[in-house]
Amino acid sequence: MWYVIIFLIVGYIIYKFSSDRNKLITKIQKKGGLRQIYPELFEAFLNDEGSRIVSESNDKVVIVWNSQHTTANFTFIQLFDRFRISYSVKTTMYPEIHNHFEFPNNSDQEFMAITVMSDIEQKRQY
Repeated sequence: MWYVIIFLIVGYIIYKFSSDRNKLITKIQKKGGLRQIYPELFEAFLNDEGSRIVSESNDKVVIVWNSQHTTANFTFIQLFDRFRISYSVKTTMYPEIHNHFEFPNNSDQEFMAITVMSDIEQKRQY
């Protein structure tokens, strides 16, 4: 009997999560995708000659930036009520650095870009 109750509860939780995720993806699609929702943010990360989008889906964008001695991967993910930016930077002179930030959906896009870039610069100095 308990197995049935536990199974039903787990099934409902999975259904609810899937339903909410589908609503989020539909909302993103109606707004034109993440690059349309956060244009200033993506402009800041794509303004360099060595940067390019390598993967894009409804709720995730991956940008890679390459230079002679550095490779950086930036992952942008729309969560339910937050926006996550993760990065990993590999250089020939420093150990690999990585971090992630989560911002409320209505955060200033310039602030988000400056926060991430400042963190990278700060970690490169140590």
